[in-house]
Amino acid sequence: VPVYVRQAPSEVTGEHSAIVLNDLSALSPGASPWLTAFHADFARRLAHLLALPAMRAAIDAPTALAALAPPAKGEGDAPAPRPEPNRGAIHAALDPYDLQRLRAYARSLADHTLVTDLAPRL
Repeated sequence: VPVYVRQAPSEVTGEHSAIVLNDLSALSPGASPWLTAFHADFARRLAHLLALPAMRAAIDAPTALAALAPPAKGEGDAPAPRPEPNRGAIHAALDPYDLQRLRAYARSLADHTLVTDLAPRL
C-alpha cells in the first residue's frame, strides 16, 4: 500500500521515491485498519498535490491512479474516518492531521513541502 511519494524527483534518475507498506502481522487478507487510514490520508494529500501543475507534469496518470487506488478491504477493516458535520469551513476543508502539519510549519518545525498539498484548498 503506497503511503508516501517524494515531491521532488531524484537528480540522478528523475524518478520520484515512494514508500510502500505491507502489514505482515495481518492474518486475514486485505489491509489493516491503521494501514487503510494511513493510505486514505496519503491518497487525499496526493490528490490535492496533483492539482498543482508541477506534480501533474511529474507523475504520469497510470502511476497516480495506481497510488490513489484504495487497498484491498479485509473483513475487519474499520470505515474511513469522516469529518464531523456542522463544523466551520476550516474544519470542513482540513482534518486534524492537516492542522497539526500547519502548526508545525508555522512554528518553523517543518519544511514547506509538508504543507504544499494544502495550498489549493486554502
